Amino acid sequence: MSLNPEWLRRVTNWRDELPQHFYRPLSVVDLRGFVTKDQLTPDEALAGAFLPMPTGTKWGAKWEYGWFRGTCSLPAEAAGHRIALRADAGGESAVWINGRLVGAVDRQHTEITLALAGEAGTRYDILIEAYAGHGLRTAGKGPVGYGRESVPEPPP
Repeated sequence: MSLNPEWLRRVTNWRDELPQHFYRPLSVVDLRGFVTKDQLTPDEALAGAFLPMPTGTKWGAKWEYGWFRGTCSLPAEAAGHRIALRADAGGESAVWINGRLVGAVDRQHTEITLALAGEAGTRYDILIEAYAGHGLRTAGKGPVGYGRESVPEPPP
């Protein structure tokens, strides 16, 4: 079967584009963190007592914020490639890289571009503020009876 010029162009464009959508993990960023109910600035958070928080560590209660920090350096094989950070701290998050707010992570935005063309040895200091949430809302699903919380306490 022969493709007409329009479909051949479309298939070629897809074939050329798809490799740009695949990831090759370079490393895991070990995070340290702490939780607080206080709204902190990044400078205030950096003065906090960060403790190791390996992947899978449960954190946060209703109305709590988690602050996480870590560092990574690019290996030689990263040179010239787009570098993205996939920072899933477990909630909607704001992300600072090298002291600069660079974006946010949520259900629709799962990565932060660190470099369009990475340079070997480049170091990134990562700071993440994540919100633990406030539990399931019962308001909006009907009336909330007298004495009942519209946002009940979640389980531990």
